[in-house]
Amino acid sequence: MKFRLFLALSLPLAGSLFLAGCPGTNSPSSASGPTDTPTFTNTFTPNLTIIQETATQQAIFVATHEEKATQTATGQPTATPSPTPSITPTATPTNTATITGTITPAPTCTATSTATLTPTFTPTPTNTATTTGTITPAPTYTATSTATLTPTSTPTQTATSTVTPYPTTAWSLYATLGQEASAANPAGSNGYFGNPTGVAVGVSFVAVSDENSPFVQVFNPSGTYLYNITPHGATPSLWGMSIDSNSELYVADYGSGEVDGYLLAPATYTYDYTWTAQGQMEVPSGVQIDANGNLVVADYGAWTVWNLAWGDDSVLNQTTTGPAAGLEPYDVALDSAGNLYVADQNSPNLEVDEYNNQYVYTVSFNGSGWPNPLNVPYGIGVDSKGNLFVSDPENTTPRVVYATPQGAYLGEIDGMVFPNFIALDPAGDLFVSDMYNYQVDEYTYPQ
Repeated sequence: MKFRLFLALSLPLAGSLFLAGCPGTNSPSSASGPTDTPTFTNTFTPNLTIIQETATQQAIFVATHEEKATQTATGQPTATPSPTPSITPTATPTNTATITGTITPAPTCTATSTATLTPTFTPTPTNTATTTGTITPAPTYTATSTATLTPTSTPTQTATSTVTPYPTTAWSLYATLGQEASAANPAGSNGYFGNPTGVAVGVSFVAVSDENSPFVQVFNPSGTYLYNITPHGATPSLWGMSIDSNSELYVADYGSGEVDGYLLAPATYTYDYTWTAQGQMEVPSGVQIDANGNLVVADYGAWTVWNLAWGDDSVLNQTTTGPAAGLEPYDVALDSAGNLYVADQNSPNLEVDEYNNQYVYTVSFNGSGWPNPLNVPYGIGVDSKGNLFVSDPENTTPRVVYATPQGAYLGEIDGMVFPNFIALDPAGDLFVSDMYNYQVDEYTYPQ
């Protein structure tokens, strides 16, 4: 009998997962992986604004159980609840404000890990308006004291669920995760990346896959390396990923032709299950979880998007239909109504294909009429406002472009080397695996 734990999680959410403060004293054991910690660089882009929201919520655990073999499973496997990260409510000074404050010595956290987290946070406001803020030191790890900036004003805007255009210059780089691997520090652990591909963000964890490593690296919301995951597949090549509300990580194993599930905990993980569309899956590249807890998988090799039952791998729905040239899905995304968006790399399509919640094809767009149309879409995501984000690394300027579901251009974010898969966290921050820049970038937008 398999027990399922439904977890209604809500907690204060800040605009950044990487700089949430001291993760506490629950550190991974030496068996969980090396103890070096990646270098994090938090960067403010000049003349841009960061506004972050707070929301206070409570965690409720409701335990039910049912068998894994139930074909209409709508929930998720049991996951060990992770400690809720302590996240400092933050907000942003008014536009282009000069921030003044005082520096207070850093408190010391006692941790069993010897890892050192050293974020750098350099604000660069430019005009003469003055807003007073407080500089609060970040916790110390192994006697290393660093400071982070925590403005104390309260945001005055409230995010809505309606589609809202973004100014094209509003997004700003907030933080980076990881650094380039080397012979001394190989890819796959301690925040060292060869070519990071997939990125998944949950309430308690951040996970990153790597083209040059068979391992998935797992971090806490502060960006501290926890451990790596040894893949279940026989010939692993790990691509897109997703984390559900029960902290189960789903990994598209492109090389092994399967999607594998792992239950994440602060110090370790547990392999849970493998999905293969009952043996029909060929080359999965992207994966998401729908509102019913079932899997939606982009199968790049089978030219199919699968909707698979979480409980027993049965095929609930699928689509191979699309534009006349056929469908070649690289990544998938879902909106709150269950509509499906597919990054279609089949030439001459090279577009975003849209389907209703019954997987019936409706429309496509390729950026025709934009200042610069799409070249080849890679990662795709949908935010709470219903806007689409599409990575376009092979364009003249590598970028993540954002648009309405109807394909109307809203703006773009550039400055990356090769943006691949993307993810959005509950606070609305955008995470991009910058594949050939050996890092994951976090961007914020004033909500």
